[in-house]
Amino acid sequence: MKRLAGITATLVFCASTISSANAQEEQFNVVPSSSASGISAEPTFTAPPQPGSILLLDGMDGTGKRALDKFGYTYTAVSAAGLASVNFNDFKIIYMPWYPYQSMVDALNSRKADLAKWISKGGGIVVNAEWKPDVRNPYSFLPVTFDTAAEGWYHGDGVHIIDPTHPLVEGLTDALLGNWGSSVHGKITVYPSEATVVTTATSFGSAHILGMCHQAGKIIVAANDPEWHIAYGGGDGPARFLYNELKWASIPCNHPPVADAGPNQSAIQREEVCFDGTSSSDADNDPLTYSWTLTSWPAGSTAELDNPTVDKPCLTTDLPGTYKVSLIVNDGTVDSAPSTAEAAVISYRDAINQLCPCEGPRDTAGNWKNHGGYVSCVAKSAESFLANGLITEAEKDEVCSEAGQSSCGGKK
Repeated sequence: MKRLAGITATLVFCASTISSANAQEEQFNVVPSSSASGISAEPTFTAPPQPGSILLLDGMDGTGKRALDKFGYTYTAVSAAGLASVNFNDFKIIYMPWYPYQSMVDALNSRKADLAKWISKGGGIVVNAEWKPDVRNPYSFLPVTFDTAAEGWYHGDGVHIIDPTHPLVEGLTDALLGNWGSSVHGKITVYPSEATVVTTATSFGSAHILGMCHQAGKIIVAANDPEWHIAYGGGDGPARFLYNELKWASIPCNHPPVADAGPNQSAIQREEVCFDGTSSSDADNDPLTYSWTLTSWPAGSTAELDNPTVDKPCLTTDLPGTYKVSLIVNDGTVDSAPSTAEAAVISYRDAINQLCPCEGPRDTAGNWKNHGGYVSCVAKSAESFLANGLITEAEKDEVCSEAGQSSCGGKK
């Protein structure tokens, strides 16, 4: 049994109903509680609303149950024997307190694939388990690798917050995390590169609290035991931390979407250009909304995107030059980084010159057989442009007249 040397105060917990005006606020109120002799120094903890449905993995000392009971939370407790029949999809949070049975670790490993699938779809797991001589690696059932330097007891009090902006340490300080009378329970020395080291154990120089997204879900690994200190008295630090764990685990990870404005385009003046954002993606398969912006255009152009909120907007080019667009997609939560594309537009005269080069037929090394061959090429191209609305009848006649007066295709 653990002892908290020098700590005589106890923590009194109560679950309260928050008024509708403050229903979204999370409150950890520390107020004096009444006693027969007046006002005592014992704090009172007001638990925020329960963040989600909880599956409690029953541990050896029952402190996980006691902590959740003091929070006033409902939960489903399961033993190792009962784990095989549990539908993980019924829960938002799976919670393993600090001292699991080896049989629970083994049972979780037997359902490792199911657990990984549940996490990938948005489930959050809290693992406060400690690697003791009688419990082999309690992280082995996770879909990513966490490990410790060696099995055994590593107790200490020094905790340092590395990432003070992380939700796991909201409202906490080094002192609130390090004054439990054994705040550190292990050396976490192996963990995925994508995991955020939120706190370190100053006495060991090792990671202490880590959090990470795994696809749409959350994984929290902490080398401490807030539930024990909640059960037996340890101030507001353990209570705040456990609530932070449960809350953060309950919120699926959202991966920012990726915008893709599609390939660059080339076109002829007055031709319609359509940009293609259908290759934009979201790792969570969230539906996307589109926001296109025409960011650059030739001087004097009045062209506009026909619908900037669809996946394939179009514009009709009115002048030669470069038209640039930017695409941002949103998954319902966050905007993507912008993606850009452009359309290089040439005049109808340049287009006809490319189709009918003066030097000789396009894509050949030879010359025109005669001047009439060149003029015929220009006439056919101009007729096609007229049919497609790219030039007027007058412009067609002008182009053909200029071709007839040129020396292209004549004797060299």
